[in-house]
Amino acid sequence: MKLRIALVSALLAGTALAGPGAQSAAPTLMQTATTGTLGTWNYAVQFGEGTPDHGVGKGFCSDVVTDNVADDYPADPNPYCSEYTDMRPGKRELKGLVFVASSSADTMVYVDTWVTRPHVERLQIKYSGGSKRILKKQTSSSVLSLYGDRGRYWFRVYDAADPNRTKSIVGQDKQCEKVRGKRRCRWVTVATERS
Repeated sequence: MKLRIALVSALLAGTALAGPGAQSAAPTLMQTATTGTLGTWNYAVQFGEGTPDHGVGKGFCSDVVTDNVADDYPADPNPYCSEYTDMRPGKRELKGLVFVASSSADTMVYVDTWVTRPHVERLQIKYSGGSKRILKKQTSSSVLSLYGDRGRYWFRVYDAADPNRTKSIVGQDKQCEKVRGKRRCRWVTVATERS
């Protein structure tokens, strides 16, 4: 039996955005930022403009639309809209979200999402419980424009069986210079999470 959860659970470095049963005004426009497959699940991560839950000002609307190919239940969009200012990254800032998407009785799909300024070239993610790290390149991200502000959206999709949990994350740019006639490059941190 399919259980529909599809809610934004929390800002990784801030205040919770929504809880079970939270209701929100409908978004005016949703943009698909990434799609993919995890096990028997197809997913689409979407963001858009709208009205926040309290009905005043600009809204940051988000949703993870999922469909299990193993059953006959149709995809069920369920967007949630928070205040847009909560997700606008500063000059050297990286914003994070955690989504809990649709699940069956034995499967839970999670989507970690980070938002940076468009120029950020890669993310470096370190996991808890060890030295393992992964790098996310620009080719695995999407640039979206909300209210005229452009942001780069990065993603990690995983299930409950994945033992790796994010410990720290930074955004980096490659900086190069000539030293004694030779071009030397290094990765420099240009965006970090802030509480």
